[in-house]
Amino acid sequence: MTAGVLAFAGGSVVSLAAAVTAQPSLTGVPVGAGALWLAAGYVVVVGRGR
Repeated sequence: MTAGVLAFAGGSVVSLAAAVTAQPSLTGVPVGAGALWLAAGYVVVVGRGR
């Protein structure tokens, strides 16, 4: 469940960055999404080992 919440949060960050980028003279870079998705992958890989 934790990995799913992290993945969903990453998608929300991408959505927010897309909305910001739609504004004139602004660019949103979803750096946090990558971090959240890496954390979700870590939870999946490590969580299965326990």
